[in-house]
Formats: sequence, structure tokens, C-alpha cells
Amino acid sequence: MAYNKINGIHATENSWLINQVLRQDWGWDGLVMGDWFGTYSTSESLNAGMDLEMPGPSRWRGDLLSWAVMSDKVKKPTIDASVRSLLKLINKVQPWKDDAPKEVGDTQRKKVASEAIVHLKNERNVLPLDSQKKQTYGLIGPAVGNPATSGGGSADLTPHYVSRPLEAIIDFVGSENVKTAIGCQAHLFTPQLSKDISVPNSTEPGYLVSWYKEDPMLNPAAEPIASVTTV
Repeated sequence: MAYNKINGIHATENSWLINQVLRQDWGWDGLVMGDWFGTYSTSESLNAGMDLEMPGPSRWRGDLLSWAVMSDKVKKPTIDASVRSLLKLINKVQPWKDDAPKEVGDTQRKKVASEAIVHLKNERNVLPLDSQKKQTYGLIGPAVGNPATSGGGSADLTPHYVSRPLEAIIDFVGSENVKTAIGCQAHLFTPQLSKDISVPNSTEPGYLVSWYKEDPMLNPAAEPIASVTTV
């Protein structure tokens, strides 16, 4: 479960979200786990159906949970239900007989990755793309050219290769059929310069830094007061 609130209630404490939407409407019968340090309570989260707090050691369970049970804020059947969900997951991903394949090839990796992609909507059957169909495709957002290929912590991985959406779609339908827009910046901090950046209108590695009196995003005609090229 995520860090944010839904209708004023943290996702990890939101019984409507966990029990009504996730379990009843969507039919989920597995473990419900909080994101790292995304649990903010003891009895509220357990009673809402949030089975597992992460990471360990627990901050909100352990001794606090013992007190919650003693004060009758959390019922033992509620704990039993969460324990069953956890044991069910353990039995599913870690069979007692270790007969899982030791090596996974590139084909299997691609299959797993493709099946893990969440497709939100496909209005008018835009996908799959048709290279023979003459139409214009709009790609919006900084990630189309510079995707986040990994996360932080345990999700910090070095991929074997990176297929950028912009390059892949241009290769398939042609650059004349693709329009892009930055949309909005998605990074929290100023990103580091990539290693493959080059000086404008050149193949030389480096970058151009310009200073403006006014925001060039608001006034595209603004002239820089100074510029420096680094190679």
C-alpha cells in the first residue's frame, strides 16, 4: 500500500480501499503489504486489513501490537487473518521442495517484464501500433526519452540494455509521425547530466549552460545574458 491518503485516510489504514476495492471488487486474496515506512499506526492499519508492515524491525507492531491486543483494540482473529495471508504467500513463492529453475534466460526475463506492465487504457485501439497506418502519435512527458529504468534501494538495478519509448516508437512508425512534449518535469531534485549528452549542433560530448533574466519557458524569445560551453 502506498504512502498517500485516499479521501483523508492513509492507504495503509483505509478499510474501504483494502477490503471493498482491493479484496471484494478486484478479487485479491493475497497479502497486503505497506510500502517501506508507509505504515503509520498499529490498530488502525491491522483492523483495515493491512497484513504486513515493512521494513523490519517493526515500528508499529511488536510491543505496540501486544498492547493493542491487551486493550482490545485489535482482535486475535484479525491477527490470525493477517498471519494466514503471510503464510499463504510464503508457501506460494517458497515451496518446501526447491524445484524452481536456477537459471532464467533473456526470453523468460522479457516475458515476465512484459506481463508485469500495467496497461491503463487503450481507447480506439491505438495499441498495438500499426507501422503502415498514417497517423501522428503524441508522446508526452520526460520519461519518453529518459525513462526511469530502476528505482532506489532494492530496486536499484543495472539493466542489460535500455529501450527508450521515443526511440522505439520512432524506429517503428517513423520520426515524421511522432510529436513530443515535455509536459512537466517529474524529478524531485535536479537530475544529473547523462553520460551521452552532447553540445548542441555537435557530436562533441559536453553541454551548454545559459543564464537568463527571465524564464525562457514562459518567453521562448528570451535571450541569454551569458552562455558557457563545456566539452
